[in-house]
Amino acid sequence: MHAAFYPGWLTNSWGNGDIRPFTLAITTARQTAIDRLMEEAAILGAHGVVNCHVDVRYPEWGSGLSEFTAFGTAVAFEGQPAPRRPFMGGMSAEDTLALFRAGYIPLTLSFSTTAYYVMTTWQASYSESSWSNQEIPDFSRAVYEARDFVVGGLRAQAREVAADGVLGAEWHMSVEEIDVERPATGGWGGGYGGGYGMGYGTMQSFRDHIVHLTVVGTAVGKLTGPYHTPAIHSVVNLADHALDPDPGPMTSGETLADTAPTGNPESQRLPGSH
Repeated sequence: MHAAFYPGWLTNSWGNGDIRPFTLAITTARQTAIDRLMEEAAILGAHGVVNCHVDVRYPEWGSGLSEFTAFGTAVAFEGQPAPRRPFMGGMSAEDTLALFRAGYIPLTLSFSTTAYYVMTTWQASYSESSWSNQEIPDFSRAVYEARDFVVGGLRAQAREVAADGVLGAEWHMSVEEIDVERPATGGWGGGYGGGYGMGYGTMQSFRDHIVHLTVVGTAVGKLTGPYHTPAIHSVVNLADHALDPDPGPMTSGETLADTAPTGNPESQRLPGSH
């Protein structure tokens, strides 16, 4: 399912921290796409959705517009009534079956995100222009802060659905650069503070960063009471040997070409082939 969203911005170039309006906009858009996918699964009478993913696209025709598309495979169990609320997870059907056999069930696709503003100090700006390789502690610390922020959000989501844990967490990070100007407040011009510029009252250009960090996983809960473990049945055997009407025993390395009947080449064509 699809959701197009225009996030409003608010930046604070005076310190590190989550850009709350932007983070809330992205969270709302992503959750809207996930909710619509679950609604469609319920309409289809599915028990759940496996292989769930959310794609984010930034179309050229809409400046600042973000498109979120949630998709997955709806599944149903034979002989069992569909639940009011289908389960949803990012795992494959085989992994979901293994989860059932272990006594757990996927609950929902959990995620947490942040647009984390990173102010570039004078020291960090100086380090960026250095001729030697070195760590920039301000940037490293900001990434750790953003990580702790999204982990806290993921745990909060798991508590909301009474999950026992989150499996298969995937991390996605990108960094955006923005040019800003701030009044210089360093020590060389009689300014206040220290280490940020060349003097009070003047403006200095900086290249700040916004860290976009998202973690997505499957919230799982323990099954209670008696339950039936569903089975997965093979529908099509994709092995070459299955195409031979009278296969007989195959030897190691043998393929369909080795077992095709001899004689008229036209008789060796598969039905419908040209």
